[in-house]
Amino acid sequence: MDMSVLWDLSYGVYAVNTLDGDRPCGCIANAAMQVRSEPPTLALSLNKDNYTEELLLREKGFTLSIFSESNAPLDITYLGFQSGRERNKYEHVEHAFTEDGLPYVTDGSCGYLVCRITGSHDCES
Repeated sequence: MDMSVLWDLSYGVYAVNTLDGDRPCGCIANAAMQVRSEPPTLALSLNKDNYTEELLLREKGFTLSIFSESNAPLDITYLGFQSGRERNKYEHVEHAFTEDGLPYVTDGSCGYLVCRITGSHDCES
């Protein structure tokens, strides 16, 4: 892994990308942070009612695309203002797949991290 991507992680807008079977699915998040450097560990906050959160708990793997300031606002609209339960959010979003088959956003993204879930915590509502 190119550790420089992790070290440059700051407050921003991210696409959390995973799979629903073989279909890319994901959402927008603005709360991701490095909590440990060895091993590299992130904390990610998602609304527990999001379909993506359900998929992450099932699939245990995802990518985190880091949007640059030049990201197309429509990507945020497609990934953030509709549910992957009913729509293919990635139909109009440029994306590719990692060697492991996980999707990541390519247009307007300045990097991405490949992650696996090692634990979760429900913060209640």
